[in-house]
Amino acid sequence: MLHSLLIFLYSLLTLVLSAFVAPLFLFHPRGRRRLSERWGIGPDLPDECIWMHGASVGEVMGLLPLIRALRSKGVSLPIVLTSTSPSGLERGKLDADIIRLLPFDSIWLYRLFLKDTRVRLFIGAETELWPSLLYMLDKKSVPIVCANAVISDFTMRRYARASFLFRPLLQRVTVCCADEISRDRFAMLGVPASALFVTGSAKYDSMQGEFLDPDPILNNYMEQEGRQALVFGSLRDGEEADFAPLIARVLEAYPTLVCVIAPRHMEHKELAYRALEDAGVDFVSYTALQETSAAVGRCLVLDVMGRLMDAYALATLAYVGGSLHAGAGGHNPLEPACCRVPVAMGPHYEKQLVPVHYLQEQDAIEIVSSPQGLYQWVERLLADESLRLQQGEAAYQAYERAIGATERIMERLQPLLEELPGTGEEPIG
Repeated sequence: MLHSLLIFLYSLLTLVLSAFVAPLFLFHPRGRRRLSERWGIGPDLPDECIWMHGASVGEVMGLLPLIRALRSKGVSLPIVLTSTSPSGLERGKLDADIIRLLPFDSIWLYRLFLKDTRVRLFIGAETELWPSLLYMLDKKSVPIVCANAVISDFTMRRYARASFLFRPLLQRVTVCCADEISRDRFAMLGVPASALFVTGSAKYDSMQGEFLDPDPILNNYMEQEGRQALVFGSLRDGEEADFAPLIARVLEAYPTLVCVIAPRHMEHKELAYRALEDAGVDFVSYTALQETSAAVGRCLVLDVMGRLMDAYALATLAYVGGSLHAGAGGHNPLEPACCRVPVAMGPHYEKQLVPVHYLQEQDAIEIVSSPQGLYQWVERLLADESLRLQQGEAAYQAYERAIGATERIMERLQPLLEELPGTGEEPIG
């Protein structure tokens, strides 16, 4: 009774606060997209469904192999995919039947979202577990699975502070953990040992096949005779300005080198343009490259979504961003690793501990604390082709260690799938 009251008060507070944050979304380029869906207002859902949720692009990527595996097993129920970011939905729209933004975490908004839809199974990615969401699903007797589950130090502290809300709910969740550390942390939060499994993360399986047919525009730009390419992936938090002088320096030192910059968020591409202009770098955007066959600069800014893996596939060396400054926690270094590309990243990789661990075991990642440190790494590897190839192969071996989680997660889902209507009748696809 007390826990239900706490959830009621929490949901009410969330609902009230959502009204105050509405102006922030209205004046933000990404926030305005599909805005009404954050309050549960959008296209109707089917009568029955499997509901899958990932916070953003990375989490959705980890759900895609599971969606495909469900279809291969003949699961015929519609799959509703939610995310907290429009870019996450864009990444999953070809695999899911319906895509919607997740409402703010309030019972009343979820009621508006679902209406009369019966959810037969819920699968959340990583740490996307919200109190009101779990409470509502539990009250509707919906099986709840957390796949690719991982808990960072920051998230662990947040869950621990809100344990009065989470602990009773986590006792009803099946958790497929990415690693042993996360398993132990979920156990501390109250998940029964019988519901905890170490399966790895299916997000690494989703990388396979991402670069089998490289983008022709990038291919023409990066693969010109004699060219080598240094890719800066998922830059954020001012990294564009940090690395622009380095880019000017390496382009001057290596006449056959090109650089590719991929901002993490497209609304920050102007930051990249300004930083490169200030550093005197002659650059071109991907959009402009689509429209010209004339000679262009030796630095390319990826001002479109969905092309980073293509760039990694054609790269000679790669730096993985979100890691030079504290806060973002880094992005996935196994993305370039799966392309046999030597990898470097900054010292702040708190959200990538497992992939960094895999790479460090193979001595296949360079952790740099400054642009100067990255320059020295680039200088060393461009001067030694044998070392560069060795580092790329070691990175790929680290990636191979990480794959295979989809099959292990599906084994844990099997008892739940057997309860779904229509499962196993005909594989779909």
